[in-house]
Amino acid sequence: MSKRPKPPATLKDAISLVSQHNKETEEQVLRECRNCWDSDSPLSHDLLKKFAWFPSASRWLADFHPFYPVYDAMLQVETAYDILSEARKALIELYGHYHATLMYDGFSRTEEIGQKTTHEVFKYVFAATTLVQAYRRFDKAFPAGHEAYTAALAQSFHDRELQAFVQRLRNCYGHQTLLRVEPWGKVKIGSATNVESSLIFDKEFLLGLKDAWNTEARSYLDRSEKLNVLEVVNKYHEMASDLFLSYGSATGAVHSVGFKEIVRCKQAIWVKRQCAALGMILQIAKQQGADPYKHLPKHFTKEEMERIQCFPSYSQEQVDYMISLRDPLGLCSGVLRRELYELFGC
Repeated sequence: MSKRPKPPATLKDAISLVSQHNKETEEQVLRECRNCWDSDSPLSHDLLKKFAWFPSASRWLADFHPFYPVYDAMLQVETAYDILSEARKALIELYGHYHATLMYDGFSRTEEIGQKTTHEVFKYVFAATTLVQAYRRFDKAFPAGHEAYTAALAQSFHDRELQAFVQRLRNCYGHQTLLRVEPWGKVKIGSATNVESSLIFDKEFLLGLKDAWNTEARSYLDRSEKLNVLEVVNKYHEMASDLFLSYGSATGAVHSVGFKEIVRCKQAIWVKRQCAALGMILQIAKQQGADPYKHLPKHFTKEEMERIQCFPSYSQEQVDYMISLRDPLGLCSGVLRRELYELFGC
């Protein structure tokens, strides 16, 4: 008959024993997770619940999931695309301010608008280059989708001359000169004020830059007499958006087991935090003896509150819906659910 282990002699020994047990449990859960990930299998529901409650869960995904380099490359694509979109939005807003200023205040802000739009075009062309590099990292990390990605790229970026011009524009900003955007406007005052305006590059200056343009980029420059900045930005962004919206599905990356498992695991980590927030409502309401409904607006959006109010008050149906908003994976413990039922008088 085995001997019963001796109880810890001191508080320090007890803490050390608990710490060792937690460490062994964590290592065991990590081993089980890695076995699933390495075999391209999703975590079971019970294992997912265990995984999500460890503070190291996010680091485990980054360090040990085989698909994570692809997932991370896709995050970088998304970030670069967002920066590109924000720069475009800023340019459109600046143009709107300039056009309105011409109508009401004349040319008083022309110099200021020129400076600001130059800054935003600088951001835009470098964001475009960063996005290209992010796609290349994705293509390298996910060779299984290479052919499909190449086809999607060719289909989205159908205007090769514009694509080449934006790329060479970045080289000009980076290696030759800070190309200035020139606000152009004409105001005709009569029975009604008529305003024409645009943001343009000095085409003659661009053509005079030595070795700045390859054949395709120069062909784009030769298309029109004036080089409208917003036309360049909008048409390039249209192609960039088409690729961004299609490449994940076209390559099969977003349909892969690895991608879905990483998204599921990240969602589980988020759910853990949301369940903690629901538990906070529970504890505060219990301690204060207050109406739990007064705390809901702190944890749910206005739109979510409107949907919550569609269900009968003080009902399990309403509480279940609240939980589902924060726990789409069904990871909320039965204990927490029952306590919330009790709190809301279900």
